[in-house]
Amino acid sequence: MKAFSLARLKRRRTTLVLLPLLAGMPLWAHAGATLNFGEGESLGIGLGMRSSFSSTTNAAPNGSDRSANFSLDSMRLYMNASMNDTIKAVFNTERDSSGKIYVLDAFADFELDPAFNIWAGRLLPPSDRYNLDGPYYQAAYDYPGVVSNFYSLETGRDDGVSFWGKLADKKVVYALALTQGRGHSGGASATTSNQKASLLYSGRLSVNLLNPEPTPAYLEGNTFFGGAGDIFTVAAAGMSQSDGVGSATNRSDYKVYDLDFLYELAIAGGSAFDLSGAYYKYDYAVSAFNADAAGGAGIGAPGKAYALEAEYLIGQKVGVGKFQPFLRYQKFDYDAGGSTKYTEAGVQYIIKGDDAKLAAFYAHDDESGTGKPSSNTLKLALQLQF
Repeated sequence: MKAFSLARLKRRRTTLVLLPLLAGMPLWAHAGATLNFGEGESLGIGLGMRSSFSSTTNAAPNGSDRSANFSLDSMRLYMNASMNDTIKAVFNTERDSSGKIYVLDAFADFELDPAFNIWAGRLLPPSDRYNLDGPYYQAAYDYPGVVSNFYSLETGRDDGVSFWGKLADKKVVYALALTQGRGHSGGASATTSNQKASLLYSGRLSVNLLNPEPTPAYLEGNTFFGGAGDIFTVAAAGMSQSDGVGSATNRSDYKVYDLDFLYELAIAGGSAFDLSGAYYKYDYAVSAFNADAAGGAGIGAPGKAYALEAEYLIGQKVGVGKFQPFLRYQKFDYDAGGSTKYTEAGVQYIIKGDDAKLAAFYAHDDESGTGKPSSNTLKLALQLQF
């Protein structure tokens, strides 16, 4: 990644573009509006939104009819600033589906060398591909929250510092982070498991066996629509925090491991095939998780999880876009017993990569052994970025 990687993401090579740090951005990401002040000084601003209509079985207020819900799933304001080619800053906000507005990213970016760079502030720690995609850069529309449950202070973010770099012609990407983690945000507490105020350690190493992925920093994308050639990336990630789960009297170390891969085949005529998958191990005591004074806030239940998905972008344009059928399967086996299986099948209409697309899909939620009823959902969705 060049020293100005956060500022040059678009194929047209604009002088400065906005980085919406919610996921790995492909080269055709939106530029946003920019003000250039000369000698590397600039200010950028952009906007992202996701909106949907969904209908779920037995989810109406009477408990027996289908629900009918319109939702503003997300609205994001992206901003960045550049003092020169080395010192930059990012500030992004989120308005989520509940109406809550909060700071998403707020960090200083020191781009010292392609092999070594530093972020400091509120940032996205290294974790699994899905989390580093964020909701805006999934190959399917919805975020795969059944399986992807790394610790999160806010939408995958945490406060701290990360160190990252790209080696071997950008084919080897590493990231290490030291962040606040759980149990001592907002001051000490007699009930928290983290009486020693230990920090959270996280890291990720990805190896690109074919072409490198055209994403900034250690962020990811889950499809590049064939625009980056053939890609085959394998990666491992993990998080660990001493006494990160539980109460003062019933606590456990927090440990999460992930293995994931992405294979993309660029096909002549503008088509592309994607296959990706992930394995997770959430390794901490069930009793500590149940005893957590924060109710497990920011983490999911312990267990093992799996995900597999495939997409095919049809090269022939229909109107202003291309159709991309997709299929995704998620499964979580809980240490406490029971499992969740979530299957999605549908099609997206890709107008301008991840900047403009429509989606229509069906989802089946099977809560075997958990005491929760299964459900079926139909969803229509829209995503735009400017």
